[in-house]
Amino acid sequence: MDKKVIIAIAAVAIIVVAGVCIYFAFMKDDKKLGGTEVYSDIKVGDVIDLKVDVAMTSDTTAVVDVSEALENMYFAVVGAQPVGTKDVAFDGKTYSCDIYEISNEETDDTITYYVIRTSGVILEMEQENGYQKLKSTNCDLEKTIEEQQVVVGTTFTYHMLAAIPGASAKMASGELTCTVTELGSEDDCKLRTVMDLKQNSRESRQLESITGDVYKFKDDVTEYTKDGAMSIYAYPSLENYLKDQFGDSVVMGAKTTQKIDTAYGEREVTVQSISVNVFGFSTDYKCYYGSKDVMYKVEGSALFEGFGLITTTSELLDCDAVKSL
Repeated sequence: MDKKVIIAIAAVAIIVVAGVCIYFAFMKDDKKLGGTEVYSDIKVGDVIDLKVDVAMTSDTTAVVDVSEALENMYFAVVGAQPVGTKDVAFDGKTYSCDIYEISNEETDDTITYYVIRTSGVILEMEQENGYQKLKSTNCDLEKTIEEQQVVVGTTFTYHMLAAIPGASAKMASGELTCTVTELGSEDDCKLRTVMDLKQNSRESRQLESITGDVYKFKDDVTEYTKDGAMSIYAYPSLENYLKDQFGDSVVMGAKTTQKIDTAYGEREVTVQSISVNVFGFSTDYKCYYGSKDVMYKVEGSALFEGFGLITTTSELLDCDAVKSL
């Protein structure tokens, strides 16, 4: 996988794990009707179920030299030597590819490239958690980058599967497309790059132990405070946890009311906006909680310079520490 893409995807961990303690959940069909919900302190054995959607999107246009427009489609690691060969099929044709294995210092693993021997086009890239495979292009795959004629509309698309750091090795999938949209007068062009990765996951989390002030969930090595463990379903705990973790960088925003559909039925909720500076990145949250402070939904978003927009939506499906009145 391209180094720049890997670095950008790694940034997702900041928004996924910061503040909202996002976990993934199994859908429950027994929606409650009417009334409201109240919460109690979390205890050992309690289970919390949520549904979380993550989207990573970007749409940027940059002016680059025509010779650079196709760089991301070609292998160009200076001094690299192939470790073997393999036949790889693409669009009904089989290509003889050299195999390169390159260590990635950013992710501490190895990226394997499958490169057409005669042209240098990358058909596939694989690493421990994910891959990038050429999906479509109007380029001639048998031509080297110097032989390609770049015109308006020259394009290529890779299908991607990437692990989201900090999210229990859940995978996001989607596409990365580069397209030449305009040719300049001095051997340059405008290159539009669009990336759209999504993940929809559900999981159940169970509190395994409470040792003094340390709360731990099953199959999770992270140690939480009481507010940290309860921040998943109780708005006051979320606010306390954010302020404890990020101090003065937590800025309380507008507060409104709204009716939303929840796993418990339609509810009138308070919508609290919160901005947090997370390791130098501005992250915006909207918390949707009921009259008894049960948190039904949290939305988070952050714009990463040079990458794009990361958004998450976490919805409460069920919780042993929440009951309907």
